[in-house]
Formats: sequence, C-alpha cells, structure tokens
Amino acid sequence: MQNFTLPFSRLHKLLLPTCSANLNRSSGIRLHRQLLRWFADTPNLYQSPLSLHALVAASGRPPGQWHGPTSACQALMIAMARAGRFDARLAQIEVYFARDRTIFRQASIVQAKRYNNKL
Repeated sequence: MQNFTLPFSRLHKLLLPTCSANLNRSSGIRLHRQLLRWFADTPNLYQSPLSLHALVAASGRPPGQWHGPTSACQALMIAMARAGRFDARLAQIEVYFARDRTIFRQASIVQAKRYNNKL
C-alpha cells in the first residue's frame, strides 16, 4: 500500500472547509465568507485561526521547515483547539490523530454516535 501525503497547507485547506461547511448549510454566503476568513493567509491568528501562519505557529517550528504528516496533524490539532476558543462553530469540529496510523471503523462509529447523542 502506497503512502499518500498532501503538502501541509493543502491538507488542512481541503479537509476542514468540508467539515465546516456541513455544520450550517442554511447561512449560505455568510458561512462562505467566514470560511475564507478562517483560512486566509494572514498573520492575524484571531481573524484567521486556520491559516498557514496559524499552523506554523502551532507547530513550534520555524517557517520553511518541512512538516511531515505527523507534525502537520499535530499542528492542526493545536490550531483547531485554539480556534475553538474563538469561534463556537470551530469548537464543534473534532480533529482525530491516529498515532499508530490505524483507525478502527467501529471505534469511529461509536465516537460519532456519542457526539450525535450530545446534540
């Protein structure tokens, strides 16, 4: 089985907007604009908590250094935790990091059902 990796910035910009868009489809253009703000490449971490700047800051590594899949995921978890403090919509998104590179289907289903029961 071949490993598949995406560049650090593309990975988070592909996955998180999809999750965020599913949170509230009724707000349409407002949500679209908010998604753009969250991911805008600006050093303002409050306004754009999921920008490349925010991920580099969360990683603790200097800009320009390579981020592999593990460090990228860890930085994404930190950035999402920080972002959730500023925006309740982002607090609803859970980032899961499979440390041993294994995700068990049944465990994922149980977690999803637990979350749905909280709503």
